[in-house]
Amino acid sequence: MFPPILSSSPSAASSPDSRRLLARLKLCLARWSWSAGRGGVAPAELKRLFEEALHADRAWDKPHFHYARYLDQIYQDARKRQTAPGGKAGAGAAGGKSAGDRFGGRAKVSTGDDTPYFEVLPDVLRHYGEAISKGHKHVLQTPPRLRTSRELRSATAVTNTMKELAGAGGGAGAGSGSGCGAISAPKWLLALPQLISRIAHTNPEVFDVIRTALVRLTEAFPQQVLWSAAAVCRSNVPRRRELANDVMRTLVMDHFSGLADQLIKLCHHSPAAGRGGRPATEMSVHRDFPQLVMVPTQEQFRAPLPPAALGGSRALQDHPGGGGGGGGGLAKIAGVVDRAVKPKKITFLDSDGNEYPFLAKPKDDLRKDYRLMDFASMLNALFGGDAASRRRGLRLRTYAVVALTEDCGILQWVNGLTALKGAIEDTYTAERLINRRRGGAGGVEAGAGGREGGGGRRTCCSMSERWRVKTEFVAWIRKLWDSWTEPTNKAKLLGKVLERLPPRLHRWLLTKHPEPAAWLAARTNFTRTNAVWCMVGHMLGLGDRHGENILLDCAAGDTVQVDFGCLFDRGLTLEVPEMVPFRLTQNVVDGFGISGVEGVFRRCAETTLQVLRQHRDTLMTVAETFLYDPLVEWASHKPAAQQAARGGAAVQDVGGEVENPAAKDALSTIEGRLGGTLLGVQAVPTLPLSAEGQAARLIAEATDKENLARMYVWWMAWY
Repeated sequence: MFPPILSSSPSAASSPDSRRLLARLKLCLARWSWSAGRGGVAPAELKRLFEEALHADRAWDKPHFHYARYLDQIYQDARKRQTAPGGKAGAGAAGGKSAGDRFGGRAKVSTGDDTPYFEVLPDVLRHYGEAISKGHKHVLQTPPRLRTSRELRSATAVTNTMKELAGAGGGAGAGSGSGCGAISAPKWLLALPQLISRIAHTNPEVFDVIRTALVRLTEAFPQQVLWSAAAVCRSNVPRRRELANDVMRTLVMDHFSGLADQLIKLCHHSPAAGRGGRPATEMSVHRDFPQLVMVPTQEQFRAPLPPAALGGSRALQDHPGGGGGGGGGLAKIAGVVDRAVKPKKITFLDSDGNEYPFLAKPKDDLRKDYRLMDFASMLNALFGGDAASRRRGLRLRTYAVVALTEDCGILQWVNGLTALKGAIEDTYTAERLINRRRGGAGGVEAGAGGREGGGGRRTCCSMSERWRVKTEFVAWIRKLWDSWTEPTNKAKLLGKVLERLPPRLHRWLLTKHPEPAAWLAARTNFTRTNAVWCMVGHMLGLGDRHGENILLDCAAGDTVQVDFGCLFDRGLTLEVPEMVPFRLTQNVVDGFGISGVEGVFRRCAETTLQVLRQHRDTLMTVAETFLYDPLVEWASHKPAAQQAARGGAAVQDVGGEVENPAAKDALSTIEGRLGGTLLGVQAVPTLPLSAEGQAARLIAEATDKENLARMYVWWMAWY
């Protein structure tokens, strides 16, 4: 017998507060019965408990969210079972027997009512939609399920529900009977990257829903949509390009297209040499950019929602919101950064005269950086919604990235940063452990860690001008590495270098923060942000973490990571494969303080893994944008027959949407790591590990001297 408060009679729940309390208690009972199968509650009974919670307070979004999660789990489980070899999805529609009936209808008793998985999906979508439309708290965890499979049998019910969510035909949901209203445009803005990635969906009805949502977004947030869709409007896939431009035609903003074209030219422009043949350091661009557009800072892309919807994180609350604020044009001067690919520093001036510097970067697919920043922003909101991570202030430092085409774009410039390598070298130089002087163009670059195939191509995005370094120490390192005769004992080789260079990053922190309270805060921030980046980076297979791709905030001590060109375990394909999951060298550990990897770092790493696992489905939904917006290195220009024969190239369907085997494999690896069943750089299968066990194994692998010594020499494992 339930207590009297759980009675569903009208007299027991007349006031709004009583109805909310009754719904809360019923929902707690349903969730308790669902978790870990407590009480042996049958599925029909669980559905009844959730529906009672829904009816107790129809205005509350939380029962819809958790009921949708429960139904989603049923859908995923049934889909996996019924689509497996030997499964018979949809058999009940043809022969009157349940889906997957192993007796073929010959059993004399009922073998269970296994509802075809596609019949569950409309209810999943409807309750997710109700959760979003009735509240803000779960808007990040309930992305619209517009990535539905093409094999859906109940297409009419699914499409009607999705059209209601997208706001087609007025968005009231009239006539369908579902009672599900349209989702407001600010909530759709959170799903903008996912919508753009599926713009070439081959199902016409699903495409109509995506188009409707994008049109609503262009009406409410035209500038944000224009900047986000700049790359897909210039895609090399004709179908994607045509569909994106068709949606953008609803906006009469021809001057933005002209600005984007000019920015692309600026990225690839090589300024003429100055007097005496010296490289140009600045040039004027003001005459070519008189238009007013939204300055594409990170704050402008955040949805104007209440703080509770964004996880309660203060960093996510302080944003202007709205659709078109911050208009501005380009400044008069664009500095040319002295790099191999000649990126240019440009400055936007807003209508109030404020300056916003950006880096125009050519010859790089910034869609990877854009997707990872989107992933990181989602994670920050999830960290803000978790008590343990919020208490520790766990977060990822992010910045705005706009991909203009598939090989160039602009990045928001962050002031006050210095490279980890530079900070360590400054300390070593001050103590005269190494001799550093400026070298000419023919000097040896001690730090050309970014490379492809073991070459010397530098891939880092520096926040300040780099000086080439030529030292006796570099020559000694080269000679030592080239003459080493014990290939099975490289830990001893690294040990010889570590004897000469003891860890000194803690002294850099003391120099920058001489006041004790500021030093402690900076050291704590350094440790926490490192822990978060290490765990998140490993999940995504992020490599090439040499000392110039990890930047330090000189004021706060935070770690800022840049240059994400080595995602999805691409480091394993290099001539010298990467052997560690993240950078945890002696100086990084030295910056954590006397406890090293114990204490703050380990606990923050475990908390990060717990949050990642808790929201695995949400994160996989965000990561799936890579599957349908393929990267340049995943694309193949070989004939389709040759691609299929080799089994590793992109497969493009008639509708223009691309599914790539490499992307699918990367997503399955991410999912395995989130579940604790794939361990380390090589993704070794293992029994499911706890968050604590997985963190311990990863830390041990990252600090193993043998693994560090087998890294590319100019990755500089001694730093």
